[in-house]
Amino acid sequence: MFIGILMVWESQQLEVLKRRLDGVTLDPSKHDMLWWIWTVDKVFSVKSVYRQWETQTQSRNALLGSLWKNLSPSKVEIFSWMAIQNRVATRSVLFERNLISELHLAKCPLCDLHVETPQHLLLHCRFSWVVWSEILAWWNIQWVCPSPIAELALWWFGNRFLNLEKYIWEACFFATLWFIWLMRNGFIFNGATKQVSEVTDLVKTIVAMWMKANISSTSRSTLWRISKVI
Repeated sequence: MFIGILMVWESQQLEVLKRRLDGVTLDPSKHDMLWWIWTVDKVFSVKSVYRQWETQTQSRNALLGSLWKNLSPSKVEIFSWMAIQNRVATRSVLFERNLISELHLAKCPLCDLHVETPQHLLLHCRFSWVVWSEILAWWNIQWVCPSPIAELALWWFGNRFLNLEKYIWEACFFATLWFIWLMRNGFIFNGATKQVSEVTDLVKTIVAMWMKANISSTSRSTLWRISKVI
């Protein structure tokens, strides 16, 4: 039993756990054992911890480098960096800064169910999760929503796409974060409607515009390929 309503990503992880446990049969005649997954012999070593830490550090450094080498404008890059660092000024952040007096006033404006943290707003909210799922559906990719945005970014930039598709794929990450944020602000300050289709259409449009602006002497064949991908 769970206390409260599971978020979308939690429900997904629960389903993954259930599928994994379906094929597990316990043997009462054997004792439990502790296995260390980062060594071949399953025995803990300090060296394996250091090696894993070094690998993760290199991955994060590569990610931070990718943030500043893409097609999106500087303001979108900076916002994405802040999102990955969990520093976007959502209602939970404003509450921590005493700019919102009570926690119940810090609910997510897109779902009105959970506190609006940067992670929730941009990734775990039902509205945002559907947006990401629609974006990934263009690429025929099924996913399990990760917990932090940083993990999503590491997975996203660790892709195997090449050339044009790689640029478009990475631009989709920045555009999706940016337009979820703009949709949220439009709803709060201008009373705009919350439409998943509007966000995804804007992502398509802006990625195509970024591509056209960054490709010198864009040929008709290149533009045709862009339209086929997105």
